[in-house]
Amino acid sequence: MEVLTPMSTALSLTHTFVRIVGLAVTVLGVTVLATHDLTLLPVYATSAVALMLGLWTFGVLATRAGVHAGAVAVTVVLGMVAPLVSLTGEWTLYVLAGVGGLAQCEDLALRIRRQRLAHAP
Repeated sequence: MEVLTPMSTALSLTHTFVRIVGLAVTVLGVTVLATHDLTLLPVYATSAVALMLGLWTFGVLATRAGVHAGAVAVTVVLGMVAPLVSLTGEWTLYVLAGVGGLAQCEDLALRIRRQRLAHAP
């Protein structure tokens, strides 16, 4: 059984936050594109910013947990690329960057779990 430390709690909460907000951003994005309901845009934009901040936070926590800096850098860069690409109106690249950021977060979580199992007594 894993002992809960402040670091493992922060990692778990941030990972869950990124998953939930990532789902919300995806559902809101599809809804806005399908219905052209522009009243949802402020909620969507706020959720997208929260997702970006969650990705960055998880990246910082993963670095502190000992994950290779290169893997963390990819996550942080994807967290920056998605909002920048959204300003161009290129939705395909925006979606790819957002999904890529979510995938990188899952990869970081897997790397953390593997490191903990490797160092477990």
